[in-house]
Amino acid sequence: MLHDRGSSCAVLHKLVERREVMQDYYHYHYECPYCTGTEHDRVRCEDGSRVVFPSMGACKRWLRKYCADPKGWEQCTISQMMTEQIELKMELRKGIKAWTKKKNSQRNS
Repeated sequence: MLHDRGSSCAVLHKLVERREVMQDYYHYHYECPYCTGTEHDRVRCEDGSRVVFPSMGACKRWLRKYCADPKGWEQCTISQMMTEQIELKMELRKGIKAWTKKKNSQRNS
């Protein structure tokens, strides 16, 4: 049964829908460094990725298996992809620094 518009429950429900009260739906402690929040049927990640589930139960199972598990998040394909991107960026930066250093030493010789 829906509450009437004047009730505090209805107002709270509208605020929650607009995400002014809570950012996270399940209030788990997330171990995944890339998890930015949840809604009732979806998980949001740092790069803008979003996994949408057919039900709240499926979403909760995913969260417990990957996002909230201390070792499980490393098995998540999204976190693996994001970790690989970070590692590639670090390698690229190292390569650019080495190339720049080599060019500068050639100019000074």
